Amino acid sequence: MPRTYSTYEAKAKFSEILRKVRAGESVYVTYRGKEVAEIRPVEKKQGDPRRGSREGRGRGDHHEAARATRPAGTDRAAAGGVEALPGVAGLKAAYVDTSALLAVALRQPGHAAQLEKLVACDRLFASNLLEAEFRSALVREAVSEPSEHLLDWVSWVLPKRALEREFGRVLKAGFLRGADLWHLACALYFRQIVPALAFLSADRRQLEVAGRLGFDLVG
Repeated sequence: MPRTYSTYEAKAKFSEILRKVRAGESVYVTYRGKEVAEIRPVEKKQGDPRRGSREGRGRGDHHEAARATRPAGTDRAAAGGVEALPGVAGLKAAYVDTSALLAVALRQPGHAAQLEKLVACDRLFASNLLEAEFRSALVREAVSEPSEHLLDWVSWVLPKRALEREFGRVLKAGFLRGADLWHLACALYFRQIVPALAFLSADRRQLEVAGRLGFDLVG
């Protein structure tokens, strides 16, 4: 009988689900007690053009302004040289700061509530600085429980230009230290592509400055 996961469990145990599916099993996902989705192995036919391509749009996704073109008739200065990211309109998208993932991985006070906020977002984005900070903290804290699956939820934002003007806007809104400044500047840059982008963090100071910059806050 296929295993059933709630939407909360499905996101928290996504790596486990992928292992089951790769082993040939199917699983069901429930929402408020009702089955809403089935995840099952893909049956690939010989000559399937998808064979050998990257599976899904999970970890390793990245978005560069250089790969987007400005909408016709839109001034480059106003548009920032980018256009809306396909597949995000209507979804709850958030830029996630390292502190939010670490709160869950290190089981810090309030980690359950932080996990719920992560799960509530349809898409999570971050600078790949997050991965360096996250992995470094796991080693520093000698975390034995596997936590790398949290990185699978994140798509990477790789700015294609210097962020001088974003740094200026952030610092005008409030002082932040280096890494925190970088994350919020990247979020500002990416908001040109996803205008409804929210900001998710466990850091109160970051949330305060993000709020002054007009972000919807998740934290």
